[in-house]
Amino acid sequence: MKPHIAQARNFIKEMKRGNWAMSFDRFDDALTIGDLRGSGANIFNNVSIGLLLLHGTYGSSEDWTANGCHQMYFPITAGASAQYLRMSEMNLGSADTNGLKWMAIHACYSLYEPNWWNMQNYAVQPYNGNLHLLLGIDSLSWADLQIQANWAKYMTRGKIVLTPMTIQEAWFTSARDAYGATGFNYTDPIVFAVAGDAACANDGLQNNSPPGGTPYYNSQQVWP
Repeated sequence: MKPHIAQARNFIKEMKRGNWAMSFDRFDDALTIGDLRGSGANIFNNVSIGLLLLHGTYGSSEDWTANGCHQMYFPITAGASAQYLRMSEMNLGSADTNGLKWMAIHACYSLYEPNWWNMQNYAVQPYNGNLHLLLGIDSLSWADLQIQANWAKYMTRGKIVLTPMTIQEAWFTSARDAYGATGFNYTDPIVFAVAGDAACANDGLQNNSPPGGTPYYNSQQVWP
């Protein structure tokens, strides 16, 4: 099994152990660029919490399709070809009862801080007023089979005692524990990040606050 598929399966298994149901899973060519663009077509807007695993990079020049901001990009494959999805093309979040509140994008530089704030300065956002938190990475990253399983477990049941962590606390702790357990000497420091709405910074899966409209960004080094 490919590492990213195993990583996603481990996340799904742990979420189910926490009494959460899976709505969909799409791998490789089954996930199209159209699935991630806009609001109504974005398949993640139909679930409460979403996880996207892919490659990512950031731009170092103005993108004039999005007010001239610097932003992030994600390659979406289709057979032997690929298209780059601009982060500005996403419109994450839904006001529906079971609509998207929290979205994680595990990809290198998915929340690259200089470009994230540049997008904010140009009023370019990959989410709407309904998204609570967007979780990602502010550096190069490495796949690990345990990271997303940890994240699901820590959010739903806690790490040691049966006390679930907040969504962002679980995000940082899951990576710190998983990378630390490998004993591998990664090439560069790994930094995870959380962005979104400041009113939702302490959201848990069961207890959370509605967005208040103030931008939020927090990053933590998770290795070494």
